[in-house]
Amino acid sequence: MAHTHALSFAGSVVTKRYVSWDRGEQHREWAVLRHLHRYAAGLAPRPLASDLDAAPPSVTMTVLPGRPLAGAPTAPQLDALATAVTALWAVPCDGLPDVCRWREDLRFAGRLTALPRPAGGPTAVASDAALAWWDGPDPALLRTEPEVRALLGRGSGGASVDPP
Repeated sequence: MAHTHALSFAGSVVTKRYVSWDRGEQHREWAVLRHLHRYAAGLAPRPLASDLDAAPPSVTMTVLPGRPLAGAPTAPQLDALATAVTALWAVPCDGLPDVCRWREDLRFAGRLTALPRPAGGPTAVASDAALAWWDGPDPALLRTEPEVRALLGRGSGGASVDPP
């Protein structure tokens, strides 16, 4: 899996250094962290510092307290999760900078489908599936701005972590 950032921990502080940032990821993350802190403090990391124009750029924030769940979540844990997610989804999008606004960006998918077809095997099957997807209705749907704008999104799990 390709890593988009590296994490380093110093006590209750984490610094995220971006491996790639050609789509302004660091600007969006910093803006959203600050916005979430303003409207839902405590439910997301507190933004501490940023160096958005460095190479590589970085964002420093607090580490949220907690520990991994052991086994299936209990009813009170599920209730707490539902309360937290409801509060996050209630954060207004108004006031976010343009860097956080929706934009169509299918460049990566376009590059994948423009590659020569592999000779055979699983990569050829994957290439055929990608081309079928590219020729179908989904890319057109992804080029259309959604009516509902969500602030909270599912992030990448592809980080390299320097343990605390």
